Formats: sequence, structure tokens, C-alpha cells
Amino acid sequence: MLRGDASEQIPQVLASARSLLENLERLTADDSPLSATLGHVESVTGRMRGRHGALSGVLGSEDNARKLISALDRTNSLLAKTDTRVFGEGGMLSESQAAFVQLKGLLREARDSLRQVDAILADTEIITGNTRSASADLQALRSGVETSLRKAGQLIDGINNQWPFARDTEIRLP
Repeated sequence: MLRGDASEQIPQVLASARSLLENLERLTADDSPLSATLGHVESVTGRMRGRHGALSGVLGSEDNARKLISALDRTNSLLAKTDTRVFGEGGMLSESQAAFVQLKGLLREARDSLRQVDAILADTEIITGNTRSASADLQALRSGVETSLRKAGQLIDGINNQWPFARDTEIRLP
């Protein structure tokens, strides 16, 4: 803003205008940072006008853009093959599901077999307990039977001694 006499302010206005023009000349000079930036922008936009557009501009050349597109195409091809092999008919997913179904059946059979083994072991424990008590009873029974047999043998011997025909009746000739 200018105050007072306008003629006094003319040298300041001219100095400011000169400073402004010098700054403008520095900004627009061929070796200025703005000029270099505009040159880079022009280079990038020139590359973007190529076959692969912005991709060439970002990657720096058509060759790099072509390599990236080729890699993406190979990746898409591999993903399609993987998708078919994993999720397609007869793929790994369906085979895995079938294997899990079989494994589940085998585990169910194993569980049933283990239940049968548990029942057999329980029966075996009962039989073992009965056998243990029976073997103790057998020893007492055996000693009782032996005692009875001895008494019966003694009784038979006693009867044979008292029985009149129990003597040796064999006749011998001279």
C-alpha cells in the first residue's frame, strides 16, 4: 500500500518490480529447477503417450512396461491353472474332501472297535475275578475230594476185610 506522496514511493515500487522480474527470470531460466521439473513432466507425459500409457510413464520405459505386463500374464495363467487344479472337478479340494470323508469313516470304525475292546476287557476282568475266586475254591474242593477219597478207600478196605468172600479163594493143585 502506498501512503503519502506517490512520487516518494516510485523507487520502492521500481525496486520491488525489479526484484519480481529477477525472480521471474530465475524461475523461467533454462537451468532453473522449475524448467527441469517441467522437462521431467514433459518426458513422463511423452512416455504416457506410448503403447502402454501411464504404465510406461511410471516404470520409465516401454520395455519395463512390457516386462511387467508379460509377468502379469504369466501370473494370471498360473493362477488359472492353480484354480483348475485346486478347485476344479477332480482337483485337490474335492480329493481332500473325499479323503476326509474316508478318514472320518475309519475313525468311526476305530471308535467302534475300541468300544468292543473295552467290552471284552470288562468281560475279561469279570472272568479273571471269577477264576481267582474259583481257584481258591478249587484248592479247598480238591483237599475235600482227597479227604473223601481216602475215607472211601479206607471204607472199601474195611469192607473187604470184613466181607467173607474177600479172601483169596484160589485153589492150587500140587
